[in-house]
Amino acid sequence: MERHSAELAMAVSRAVWAAGAFLFAILSVSAVLPDDYRVDQVSVLERGIFQASSRSLSIAESSFGSVASVRDPALVQSTATIPARKSLRFGLRYIVIGAPAGAPVDVQLVTRFPEAGLLDPAAGVRHYKSEYTIRSAIGAPAYREFMFDHPWEIVAGEWVFEFWQGGRKIGSQKFCVLNAESAHHQADPLQSTNCGLGGESSIRGRRQLVQGAGHVFLHVR
Repeated sequence: MERHSAELAMAVSRAVWAAGAFLFAILSVSAVLPDDYRVDQVSVLERGIFQASSRSLSIAESSFGSVASVRDPALVQSTATIPARKSLRFGLRYIVIGAPAGAPVDVQLVTRFPEAGLLDPAAGVRHYKSEYTIRSAIGAPAYREFMFDHPWEIVAGEWVFEFWQGGRKIGSQKFCVLNAESAHHQADPLQSTNCGLGGESSIRGRRQLVQGAGHVFLHVR
């Protein structure tokens, strides 16, 4: 199941941006604030296997089902290679780059499943992707993940977390989910023909962007 977490920093940054905009309007009556915001890209801060606390709060409805929230996600292992194991959480922390800082922006989150899809035996429906829209704040770190809640969700292959805004893809992160057999026989899973991870995001040097930020996240498939 997908989960998403928006940090406390997002709420704080919104308040700071709003206060600054109000003060700017007072000091300069002739100034005109922009009608829209500039969104450049999504930058991945860290990705891999996480642990977190699940919450029953639903924050969105995706094409795959309800999107739940989580809090206190912590990176357990920095990796793009994910073992196919029930109850395992994998995902990423990210930040929307643009201007002005703290401004709210709607971002569409798409999770593309392996080519075979995920077959829900109860509904008799095969899912090939999940998508929903979340309200983010420019410059505020956030988190999204997928947790293997049910055996039928555990499908080996390439999983892609994408970010879209205004019909434009602004970021993505690939993961390679391996079952026990493929992990045993494959010396270098990142070079798998089933998981082309050559273009995965670089995260070196980006962690300083989240230092001092609060950690109240939402968890989404």
